[in-house]
Amino acid sequence: MDEKNVTILFIDDNKDFLNLTEEELESAYYEIKTLLVGVMSENMIDQIKAAKPDLIFLDVMFSKKFSNSLASAVRNDTQLKAVPIYLMSFLDIDEIMAIANKEEVNGAFMKPIKREDIQSLFKKHFDLDIDIEED
Repeated sequence: MDEKNVTILFIDDNKDFLNLTEEELESAYYEIKTLLVGVMSENMIDQIKAAKPDLIFLDVMFSKKFSNSLASAVRNDTQLKAVPIYLMSFLDIDEIMAIANKEEVNGAFMKPIKREDIQSLFKKHFDLDIDIEED
């Protein structure tokens, strides 16, 4: 997979966080897409599919509101089931990891997501060793 073809989707209910994340993590190596959510809707899976993500970051607090329904829906969708999902939150990392283990996602990160976090995931999931520096 070519680095420039990797799409990272951030799903959160905080528009300011999404805007800041998109601005801070912008890179030539990948495309950042965001999905602002407030309630679990029937077309959310369609919106995720339309983004064509290679990697998903899902807000813990939004996810908790709906049990693990969004993560489960992604896992049960034939087009999305192989996409790695990581929870993100301002909570303590141990608390986030406990939730991640219950939801059977790939892992968790504390907000804000850093370039180094993405770099480690590129190596893990895409076998790409990239050096992401601030632009």
